Amino acid sequence: MDNTGFTEQNQPIEEAYRERPTRPIRLRIQPQIFRTRKDQPSGVYRFWRDVHWTLDFDTPKEVFAAREALRVFFKVLPKLGPEAMITVLKGVKLVPVGHEQKEGAA
Repeated sequence: MDNTGFTEQNQPIEEAYRERPTRPIRLRIQPQIFRTRKDQPSGVYRFWRDVHWTLDFDTPKEVFAAREALRVFFKVLPKLGPEAMITVLKGVKLVPVGHEQKEGAA
């Protein structure tokens, strides 16, 4: 994907890489739940405590690709539903190409 339209969003990722080029770029994802306020028609998003994921990437290019993958995932998830999405993901081979376990190896 072309990331030229994301210059402002890309800046923190590129800065993190320049600051520590030999360390992973850590991306933390934490959902927020929309809650209404008492006696008010408006609401506020609150972090879902104790629910978060941290993803490590080696290069900004990997982070940008993950951003696009997450965009697709979250667009599809509500349409498919959680159970169908889990079924689809169970069919995905999780070993990267070139890292397959050799036959007979433990």
